[in-house]
Amino acid sequence: MSLLLVDDTVCILNVCKRFLNHFNIPYVAFDSCDKALEYYVKNSSGIVFVLTDVEMISGINGVELTSQLKTINDKLPVYVMSGRADFASEAIKLGADKFFYKDNLMKIIQSVASVFPR
Repeated sequence: MSLLLVDDTVCILNVCKRFLNHFNIPYVAFDSCDKALEYYVKNSSGIVFVLTDVEMISGINGVELTSQLKTINDKLPVYVMSGRADFASEAIKLGADKFFYKDNLMKIIQSVASVFPR
């Protein structure tokens, strides 16, 4: 059982990894939503939670990823984060379970840790 982590900003991805390790949450991390979706399709039984950024340099974005993941498994918890709050309503409308403004990564990971299935 792992968390699928997606962010195309390397430093943010690395900070999230450190916090996930701190909370002993197993994860697989990707720097693009396309790669994450491809991984999920092949390994869906091992993924029990998703945390994704919205904006990506290329390929599908986190909102599109959320929509596609929810089409595959509508019970999969998907948390979305962004440095722009204007994505919140679209992300929630397309199935995100929670939206975070990316101003405090530790707070985001603590929220994930509090509901991550153990």
